[in-house]
Amino acid sequence: MISKKTGPQADGASPEQLFKMAFNQQHQFLALISPEGRVLEINQMALNMQGAEREDYIGQLLWDAPAWKQLPEWKAIWQQRFQQAVSQRTAVITEDIYHIAGVPHYADAVTTALYASDDSRLLVGYIVQASDITERRLAENRDLAIQERLNFVLEQSRTGSWDLNLVDNTAYRSPQHDQIFGYNTPLPQWTYDMFIEHVIPEDRPDVEQKFQQAVETKGDWDFECRIKRHDGEIRWIWGSGSHQLDHSGRAVNMAGIVQDITKRKQFETDNQHYAAELNSLFQALPDIYFQISSDGTILNVHAHNQHELYREPSYFLGKTMQEVLPPKIGQLFEDKLAELERTHVMQVFTYALTIKGELRYYDARLNQMSIDHKLVCVVRDITDITRTEKELYHLAHHDALTGLPNRLLLNEYIDHAIKRAKRQNSLIAVIFFDLDNFKIINDSYGHIVGDLLLKETASRLLGCVREQDSVSRISGDEFILLLEDINYPDNLTQLIEKLLKTFQQEFVLADHTASVTASIGISLYPHDGQDSTELLRNADAAMYRAKNNGRNTYQFYEEDMTNSALEHIFFKTSLQQAIDKDEFHLNYQPQIRLHDNALIGMEVLIRWNHPSEGNIPPGKFIPFAEESNLIIQIGEWVLRTACFQAKKWLDSGIEFGRIAVNVAGPQIKRGNLVDTIKTVLAETGLPARYLEIEVTESYVMQDADRAVEQLNEIKALGITLAIDDFGTGYSSLSYLKKLPIHKLKIDGSFIRDIPVDTDDMAISKAVIALGASLGLTVIAEGVETAEQARFLSHAGCDEVQGYLYSRPIDTGAIEQYLTEPKNSLHPVHP
Repeated sequence: MISKKTGPQADGASPEQLFKMAFNQQHQFLALISPEGRVLEINQMALNMQGAEREDYIGQLLWDAPAWKQLPEWKAIWQQRFQQAVSQRTAVITEDIYHIAGVPHYADAVTTALYASDDSRLLVGYIVQASDITERRLAENRDLAIQERLNFVLEQSRTGSWDLNLVDNTAYRSPQHDQIFGYNTPLPQWTYDMFIEHVIPEDRPDVEQKFQQAVETKGDWDFECRIKRHDGEIRWIWGSGSHQLDHSGRAVNMAGIVQDITKRKQFETDNQHYAAELNSLFQALPDIYFQISSDGTILNVHAHNQHELYREPSYFLGKTMQEVLPPKIGQLFEDKLAELERTHVMQVFTYALTIKGELRYYDARLNQMSIDHKLVCVVRDITDITRTEKELYHLAHHDALTGLPNRLLLNEYIDHAIKRAKRQNSLIAVIFFDLDNFKIINDSYGHIVGDLLLKETASRLLGCVREQDSVSRISGDEFILLLEDINYPDNLTQLIEKLLKTFQQEFVLADHTASVTASIGISLYPHDGQDSTELLRNADAAMYRAKNNGRNTYQFYEEDMTNSALEHIFFKTSLQQAIDKDEFHLNYQPQIRLHDNALIGMEVLIRWNHPSEGNIPPGKFIPFAEESNLIIQIGEWVLRTACFQAKKWLDSGIEFGRIAVNVAGPQIKRGNLVDTIKTVLAETGLPARYLEIEVTESYVMQDADRAVEQLNEIKALGITLAIDDFGTGYSSLSYLKKLPIHKLKIDGSFIRDIPVDTDDMAISKAVIALGASLGLTVIAEGVETAEQARFLSHAGCDEVQGYLYSRPIDTGAIEQYLTEPKNSLHPVHP
């Protein structure tokens, strides 16, 4: 029976069903979207790609679907694509990347706007298509990564790559290729002819012959040649290339690499020169060379001077080193031969050999020189060197002037003595002997006389000790006596008294005679130290105690000496660190005019806040600073810091009168105090009238003439000058009236016991009267009570400072003090 139905619906499927079947069977993401962005239809492939169900999409806004719900930025992305598709009336093509379970996926997406008809403006929706291109993109990425790694390797190896088109003779090159030829920027084109032009004429025929042969045989091209770079430099290059054939077997391309091998060529040339020079050196050096087989048989021998062999060369040939050397040395050589075979490391050793009645020393170097297991032994006569070394050792361990052991050898002596004392359970004495006032004799009579005194000192010391004892000179006029086998410490007393008595005798030194005493410090092992460093340090501390006790005496070590020495070391190192690390700061103490209670200035006082020890009083660290001359750096820092602060107050309109800065003796002695003050005033911009300099009476009197000269220059600058701590030292009144000063400052030690101590009251009145007679302002420091202030006021004192008015306070506190009303200061009632 024949059906009357014909056409597309003959099999029972409607057009809608056919469309749906085709829609779902597309191997790409397909979705129909309403004008407002809701999903109307989505194919099965899309659901499979997203790992979702149909109900997850239908009716949902596309950006709220599972694929984009957790990525809020996709809402704006989809809306923008829809708007672009409408405005352009063309498909919007994009590439997307998204992650599924942390794995990146890539897709090509096409978004198209759908209208009721081609010429209609009625938007009915959108169709979104997407194809998974993950495998293609990952493959491209892998290829790109491989290419980048290859380029990196080529770049690091300074290798350029090239690809020559044999049809049109043009070439692609890497940037490194053009750099090898001297071009800083890549050339627009490159041809084989351009390459040949760079090859120097002498090398062109060989290069071209190899190239033509490679083209004809379709084989590889390999060459070395010299090129003249674009910048004119001649370089060596190596290149290679391989052919690429088309489907018909015709060579259409050649690709390869090129590398700068100038360094390698230079190395090869150098090696050739080195081999020639080595051969010449072999013939010229003053050494003996033995070429030896692996079993020790001598194959060849060469000596620059024939007499060094002490035998004819033929005597050695065919024998072993053991046969031509004395048994002991022959055994040494055999041992070294076995060690070389075991380790393959050159053997270096020395030996001594008596030749014609003379003991001579040799240095031997045994090594394997080639792959055929032949050996070479280089022997050098080092007799002169060995003797020189022994002389140098003696010089390095002994004092050149006296011939006594020096500190280096002394440490060895003490270490050995300690070992013996441990075994014998005995005592050791380390005696630190230092001449008193040696510097005066050296400076007065000259270094020649000083050297004679040191030699005679060494002689006298050696005459006082036993044969088993030792005397060393460690520096200057410092000597160390090391005494062993001491039964009782008291036995040392007799020796010490003998030393002191010996040095009471006058020294006759050329045309001069001199009387010299000594200070002696003693430390004992094991009581005062367990090693040379500790024993020497403690003996040194004891010697300094002897000097402090009046010299020409001795002192056994006591534990408190170490604390004093350690304190000295602490300040010596910590003060420099304090300067470098800015650990100092300034305090200020107001100065008051008595008759009207007005603030006339303030004294600047340095403070040290140590990071671990806390606040260290100036009275404790200033003496160490003066002793080490660090006071010069510290004093300059105080002056500069105080002047900067004063200028800051001046610019802010804060009245402070004058700032009084103390100057230490070493700053005056060094002689450049005036230049320092000028520099600081210039740097800070502080007018000189706001600065007061305080100098200590005792330092001024040490070199009064020089002090007067400097103080006159300072006064000429317009700076106020004051004598600090007046009354504590010795002042000549004739010098005092010559000093260009404005103030006398009564030391606080005379104020402290007023009104109890009548002597202090009398001294204070005398100083005030002296100042008045000389036309000087008198200021008293250390005023702590109203009674003291009243006494000073009645005595005619002009100015005061002290705890009654204010303690020394920091910058912030002094600024607050300066801005308070005057009636906040303690009034003085006459």
